[in-house]
Amino acid sequence: GDFAKAHEFLSLGCFCGVARSLQALGLKTLAYPFDWTRAPVEGVIQCLDRRFEDFLTFTMATQPASVKQPVFVSARWGGSFWHHDPSSPSVAADFQRRAERFLGLREIPVDKPRIFVRAVNSTAELGAEPKLLAALRRALPRCHIRLLVLVDFQQHSGPRFYAGHSSEELLYYFVPRDVFELPSGHGQAGAAAGGQPWTMERHAEAYAAAIAFACRYWSGQEGVPEALTSFGSFADLEASVEQWDGGSTANEMFYPRRFQGSRL
Repeated sequence: GDFAKAHEFLSLGCFCGVARSLQALGLKTLAYPFDWTRAPVEGVIQCLDRRFEDFLTFTMATQPASVKQPVFVSARWGGSFWHHDPSSPSVAADFQRRAERFLGLREIPVDKPRIFVRAVNSTAELGAEPKLLAALRRALPRCHIRLLVLVDFQQHSGPRFYAGHSSEELLYYFVPRDVFELPSGHGQAGAAAGGQPWTMERHAEAYAAAIAFACRYWSGQEGVPEALTSFGSFADLEASVEQWDGGSTANEMFYPRRFQGSRL
């Protein structure tokens, strides 16, 4: 709709599922640095504050059994490259353009409103999202910015916000955990996915539903705000979350696993 056309949508990782969901919704025509990488929230903030200076760094190339191409791991900012060779001059030139585009230095006007979408890599990072929003504003001081934060693997799904941060600027969306649980009658799909009941398509569809909700909410469509769950504080929001970690952004693919063990 008109709201979507008036905004530029950008993925902040933590993996390529966000970019795929934006593509599926027709909201993504241009490439940005975090589309196809693994990215920790602190690393995204570092890249913004250093204007992507360290972005193409890595320590080594590895060949995991699960992927066909080499993976370039342990970037100085904590991410990894699963679809690109950052040592290639043509790839470096591509990422230079993507970084400039991110910072408002290319074809998208610097004052065009932007909606950033971040899928958390771990529920431990939830408290960092206001810092991420602040870093985005430092990097792009001339445009209106909103941040949608996707939290996977939740029994109780739907949109959330907490007092102290307006839902007009920072919105959380809890994604249902059945994305990672096989529906009955789909036995072969689990086997095809290496025993894991998950497909990128299903995951991107779940993200797309969250992004579509955020667009309806932020565009002021009638009846939408009633669907929001509000919390009095960040601590209350955090206490409602089913806790998990998605693996190391430096050298592992994204897959959420519940924290085990007991609290002291």
